[in-house]
Amino acid sequence: MVKTQAEKVILICYLIVEAILLVIIKALQIVDYNVRIIDNWMYTAIIVNTIITIIFFVKYAKHLENKHDNIIAYGLFLTLIADLFLTFIDQGNGSVCNFIGIACFCLVEFTYALYLKPGKITIILRIALFAAALIALYKVGMFDAGSIVGILNLILILFNVINAWTTKKVKVSLLFKIGITLFLGCDYAILFRGLTSGMVHDVADFVVWIFYIPAQVLIVLSYVKACKSANANQI
Repeated sequence: MVKTQAEKVILICYLIVEAILLVIIKALQIVDYNVRIIDNWMYTAIIVNTIITIIFFVKYAKHLENKHDNIIAYGLFLTLIADLFLTFIDQGNGSVCNFIGIACFCLVEFTYALYLKPGKITIILRIALFAAALIALYKVGMFDAGSIVGILNLILILFNVINAWTTKKVKVSLLFKIGITLFLGCDYAILFRGLTSGMVHDVADFVVWIFYIPAQVLIVLSYVKACKSANANQI
């Protein structure tokens, strides 16, 4: 996956750090620690992901055999912005920050959709399902900006997962396929957390970042794997 011993060491350290951060986050959640402190640890994990992406992007982006793979990096950079609003400066559901964060995640999913090159049928299905969802939101009295971007994000990631596993237009690595699938698990866990109470709510809340951190790590590693195609003579 990597070209140099230094890069191998960087990736090993990266995986160890992300694993430690996940343990810290879940431990703090279990003891019901200060939410703001937990959010800071969460955003730290995303910052580390971005640092690793930048390291490989700066060195290899211009030299990839298939520069289309750089779109994965763009999605990861947008994720940093999205989580800036949803974790680091999170102000709760219904806030402006929450809306901006979810809207940014829609851009993340649009970016991954560009990477996956969806066909006309799946594009039409996305539009049709979104239109149906808007009607449903209106019928139940939830036709507001936050709900609209939230449902859009859920539809986009659902079809991205379908495209990732079925597309023939792009050679999608197994790392990305599993990563985007875990990403979907995270988003739908958030949905269940918001719609349920009691044990189901607690379980959904607990697994959100158990899905999310591995999802982002695998997507980062999928970009690192793509970097191995870079022409060594040009670096």
